[in-house]
Amino acid sequence: MSKIIAFEGLDESGKTTMCKSISKMIKHRDVCADRFTTSLRVYDRFFQRPDNSDFLSSLESCLAGQLTVVMIDTTPMRCLERGAQYTLRELKLQRRLFF
Repeated sequence: MSKIIAFEGLDESGKTTMCKSISKMIKHRDVCADRFTTSLRVYDRFFQRPDNSDFLSSLESCLAGQLTVVMIDTTPMRCLERGAQYTLRELKLQRRLFF
């Protein structure tokens, strides 16, 4: 059975880079996703969007045993250096919501 590998973290934290590296290493046997349910929860709170927790929890339950979540942690300043489109203050708030 294929697995889903989801990479979560701040914008410009290196999720896509890691996703591409892992995909190449495993020869695309599994599915790698740049962002998944953790990001949806964080950005729903950050942008004060309606709560989708029930839907997201149901999705995670359906994928139990098939889903691996990799959290990419880096400093907000590093994200800015890489081109994040948020202010340092916004990135710090987002990081607190993730971790």
